[in-house]
Amino acid sequence: MGLFTIACVLLISSPLVANVSPLLAVALSWLWLMLPGFVLSSVLLKRLSWLERIPVSFVLGIGLATPYTIVAILLHMQLNHFLMLSIGMFVLTVLIFLIHTLRAPPGMSHALDDTAEIGPGQFEIAAVPYLCFLILVAGLLAVFSSQWPSAGDDMAGLAHFQEVLRMGRISGAEPFHGTGTPVTPRNELMVGGYQSILLCKVADIPATSFLVKSRPILIVLAFLALYTFIHQSFKNRNQALFLLSLWSVYVVATIRVEGTGSDLVTRIFQDKFYGWFIVVPIALVFMQWFLESQQRRYLVGLGLAAFGAALLHPISLIQVMILGGSYGLLYLALERSKRAFVGLVMVALILALCLAIPVIQYFRYVGRMPIELAGLGDAVELGRLSQAVNRYRLWVMDGNRYILHPSIVLRPVILLGYLPLPLLVLRLHKSSIARLVVGSMVVLPLLLCVPPLFAVVSKFATPFLMWRLAWPLPMFCILSMGWAIWLAVSGLSSLLTKYSVRASVAVRYAGPLAILGLTLLIAGSGIEAGLVNFRERQSSEKFSTCSRARDILLHLDQLAYEQPVGVLSSSSVNSCIPGYAALANVVEFRGYGTVNRLPVEQIPESFQRLDDVSHFNSTTMVDDLVVAAIARYDIDYVVIDKDWMYLDLQLKHLPNMFAPVYTDANYTLYAATRPITHSAIVEGNAAIRQRRWNEALDIFNQVLEEDPTQVLAHVGKAMAHEGKGEAEQVLSSYLEARRHAGDEPAIHARLAETYLLLRDAERAVTEYQHAVGLDPERPAFHESLGLAQLLAGDAEAAQASFEGAAALRAGVGTANYYSVLG
Repeated sequence: MGLFTIACVLLISSPLVANVSPLLAVALSWLWLMLPGFVLSSVLLKRLSWLERIPVSFVLGIGLATPYTIVAILLHMQLNHFLMLSIGMFVLTVLIFLIHTLRAPPGMSHALDDTAEIGPGQFEIAAVPYLCFLILVAGLLAVFSSQWPSAGDDMAGLAHFQEVLRMGRISGAEPFHGTGTPVTPRNELMVGGYQSILLCKVADIPATSFLVKSRPILIVLAFLALYTFIHQSFKNRNQALFLLSLWSVYVVATIRVEGTGSDLVTRIFQDKFYGWFIVVPIALVFMQWFLESQQRRYLVGLGLAAFGAALLHPISLIQVMILGGSYGLLYLALERSKRAFVGLVMVALILALCLAIPVIQYFRYVGRMPIELAGLGDAVELGRLSQAVNRYRLWVMDGNRYILHPSIVLRPVILLGYLPLPLLVLRLHKSSIARLVVGSMVVLPLLLCVPPLFAVVSKFATPFLMWRLAWPLPMFCILSMGWAIWLAVSGLSSLLTKYSVRASVAVRYAGPLAILGLTLLIAGSGIEAGLVNFRERQSSEKFSTCSRARDILLHLDQLAYEQPVGVLSSSSVNSCIPGYAALANVVEFRGYGTVNRLPVEQIPESFQRLDDVSHFNSTTMVDDLVVAAIARYDIDYVVIDKDWMYLDLQLKHLPNMFAPVYTDANYTLYAATRPITHSAIVEGNAAIRQRRWNEALDIFNQVLEEDPTQVLAHVGKAMAHEGKGEAEQVLSSYLEARRHAGDEPAIHARLAETYLLLRDAERAVTEYQHAVGLDPERPAFHESLGLAQLLAGDAEAAQASFEGAAALRAGVGTANYYSVLG
């Protein structure tokens, strides 16, 4: 009854707590996922400490949630029904617990104590410094993570979050275009993503907040998972805390971009990362327990952990298989017994069974992807490979062969980690963890750096993602070094026992702490540089497209709260819209990814979408192509970046076609009138696009005969004269446009450009100053003013203008600020 009470309290209290403490509400939702795993761990594991039971319960909870999550995805269930399945799994685990408890004969609970798992043990005062240090590091990283905005792959995942939460069900369709296109098999069984969506519903907070608030919780779980792995492997709590402290120093020292610390802080919410940091270590623990004890209950735990890893992300199960396989080969070679062989066969069978659903899912779509049928497969593959090469993840060799980029392996922490390897080899017969560390450190470089082996493994992980298989290397190298240091200190302590017990005890307890302090000192410069890099990236993220557009996208979400709307925007904003506005359908999403996300029969339409957005990205006029795109996709709203001052001017002065809905310092949202009306301005703009200058002049002159104040007609005439090379007429037309719209900064900017063409820098400066005065928040005006001031010979004023532009594009004093200023 107590467990049921806890479950009810979690479900009822989370929405109530959300208004007071979103972080607590998120923590309670993750606890809901963990609760069935906790119940099962009480059956499987009797002696585990609370700290270690938490990550084990989390991983078991993922494994238990995976089957019903698959059912919910395939049946496109309502979220409420999905939640009922979750409750049903909890009830089932409780029943198993009760049946096991009632059927267990007297004394049975104590009979399970003689197992491979290690109990909590007696607390020692020597553990306090390590615990304080780890709490400090984990706390700091958790704080950093809570300050990192949603970016990169998080934004792509948020699109699914927003759509499912808004619709209240799993649609099974791509959320980007409103076409109802079924997701690809890879995007179909996003088990981790849909589990998180369910927890977001339980927490009852916005998806963006849930993502950010989940990071600190997952970071704490990552520390606990690695502690569990090290403690259960080395069978010594103080040694485990020492080794974990060394790893913590490495994490803080690699908080720079693409470092392990950065991945932990900024990307831990993504399935592939918490799969590695949390799920894989616990799966390895279950494997060691089973092979050491041959007890089937550990095989059950391994099966659930591996099954959860397999459906969480493909790379997670591949990591379990490679690390487990390297350990298993050494285990079998050294044990050479029927018992060892049977144990490994059972582990292999469990891992093979975990592969069943991913394999079936893969063979459901064995044909060529739309991107390949469209003739873009090689180009996209080349682009990904080139990106991996440019980011120093892949090394290209002769004959189109690849290996892992040497810079990933040739790092000080990895090279130093291989030095104690001979010492670990000597302990292979006695130590299970020695087999795992040595096996992994030998097998991983062979798989990643030997071209034939790399080619085989890359068939499963793809070449440009193979660098992810190298993630375990730093961890195992730190364990290698830390273990050697611990043995050295223990050996020295034993020697000193003959001379002084007090000195021996001092060395035993103070020695590792001194090493930890020395490590911190050595890593100090890296830590400082990493923190600076983190702050720089954090500052730049605040000026990123998605951050700048956040307010207008939230407003767009309100406009599309109940009914889908079509949105025409730039490629960069298109990548942000689905993550904030669930029912706002963009024309394209992530470039050529549009082709791959729409059906094969819609390939021509996919290319049309790319062409339409490409034109919209570069146009400065509302011409026939823009109008055709609005009609083709039933566009309701148009998003304009404030830097697109000339296109913004066009939409503002076509009131019969567009009406401003919302504006802020960075973007303006316009509603497109339906149906699209005929406009002579659009015809004239189309003539300009086609370089039919005289026809454009005739159209605009006819417009001015009817309405001499039509600003866009004067602007159009100026552009037509510019095409013909008639500079004086260009100036005359812009002056006339300024007379009728003197409050338009874009007109002053156009006039300033014309003065520069006429080599009149002084008047250009005056016009740009007018533009800046009318719109001081637009960086482009400050930059143009600075260039004009340079041409006018006023270098000091130009520097001030450039600094003003840089301040608007990046945080003052940051590296990005000076980069923009440069």
